[in-house]
Amino acid sequence: WMARRINRHRWGEQFHGSRQSCRRNHRGRNRHGLCRREAAGVEGHEGRIAGATRGDGAEGEDITANLRTLKSLPPSLPGDAPARIEIRGEVFMTKADFMALNDAQTAAGQRLFANPRNAAAGGLRQLDARITASRRLSLFAYAMGDSSEPIADSHAGYLDRLRDWGFSVNPLSRLLETEEQAAAFQAEIGAQRASLPYDIDGVVYKIDDLGLQRRLGFVGRAPRWAIAWKFPAEQATTVLREIRIQVGRTGALTPVAELEPVNVGGVLVSRATLHNEDEIQRKGLRIGDTVTIQRAGDVIPQIVSVVTDKPRGETEFVYPDHCPACGSLAMRPPGEAVRRCTGGLICPDQRVERLIHFVSRNAFDIDGLGEKTIQEFYAEGWLHGPADLFKLFADPRHRSLTIETSSDEISTEIRVGNSGVARAFTQLAASCGGSSTVVKTDTPRNEPLRREAGAQPR
Repeated sequence: WMARRINRHRWGEQFHGSRQSCRRNHRGRNRHGLCRREAAGVEGHEGRIAGATRGDGAEGEDITANLRTLKSLPPSLPGDAPARIEIRGEVFMTKADFMALNDAQTAAGQRLFANPRNAAAGGLRQLDARITASRRLSLFAYAMGDSSEPIADSHAGYLDRLRDWGFSVNPLSRLLETEEQAAAFQAEIGAQRASLPYDIDGVVYKIDDLGLQRRLGFVGRAPRWAIAWKFPAEQATTVLREIRIQVGRTGALTPVAELEPVNVGGVLVSRATLHNEDEIQRKGLRIGDTVTIQRAGDVIPQIVSVVTDKPRGETEFVYPDHCPACGSLAMRPPGEAVRRCTGGLICPDQRVERLIHFVSRNAFDIDGLGEKTIQEFYAEGWLHGPADLFKLFADPRHRSLTIETSSDEISTEIRVGNSGVARAFTQLAASCGGSSTVVKTDTPRNEPLRREAGAQPR
């Protein structure tokens, strides 16, 4: 067994903290789990190693140069390794290395990182591998992807092979036989949690027999042979300063709580979503209330309740019936929980959110053009609709343009994903005077590493 850090709701919320669910799904089976931080995969081809981020499960960014800076990753695979094998693991940062990094940031007059997770994820995607090396990242290998030949019959045997090949494997790994041992191990890791050199929020249990894993298979992306047993979320109290309304791309008005910044589980939290107006009324929130907050799944900040033994706020929040961005009527259809702006594309917030969705990975997949850049370009009056993205740099004065933000300099180079619709739109943009020197349909900035078809993690 290994303590495993879950960054995404990969195994399903209904299992968290539920011994009954664990027993129902894995009665009488051996299970494993391990610590994770930022997912990465390593592929070995005849002893040579290449690495990629998890990406969408089939394709990720090439981070080979950055992974080679990690001391816990061997430079090559031994002769007894398969000719082709994919090894999956988690890159993370220890608490001591995170404190040292922030000390260095303070000495250099740079901004501090909020938590080890963000520092590790950002370090892994740096274009300059020297920056990655300065982050002192670590790696635990824990799972098997595609392989040209079998290397073990069990998960425990697979981890032993990884150790023999020089990979770092979580030393808390333990093979258990019964549910009682699993419950005792959960309590044991929970007691050690604060003293571990890295942050965790739960344990993952896996079927040890790889043959049974293959028979059980997956539901979507979730394996039937693994389950997450989460620790209770850490909570903290703070003051509700304000409730601000955000307008989404569909016109939905979503209330967001502006909080007095407070540290929750190593993360500085200053905002939390309130979902809709019914949620505000149900919890009886007022501006100035002292509230209890937690990070759902140790990720998403949420207000749990009002602290009733503290002085209550005097200002009740009145939910707007007009859009705060464009002034259009905001209507709540009968039977729905969401109030929506009726302004459509005359609403500037809806325009920006639709542009952000247009360039996102699940839509047009335009690499190098993110949320901050879209907001800056819209504020400058350069973008009004999707077609403007492809005509933006037709003017030679814009081709070398850069935008200064509070964090880093953002390049304006745009690269379009190599999908059929992307190619068609690029041809259309070129016919309208778009710049063929900036809009490209080759590969993203970092050449992706593609996983073999049908390969599943184990």
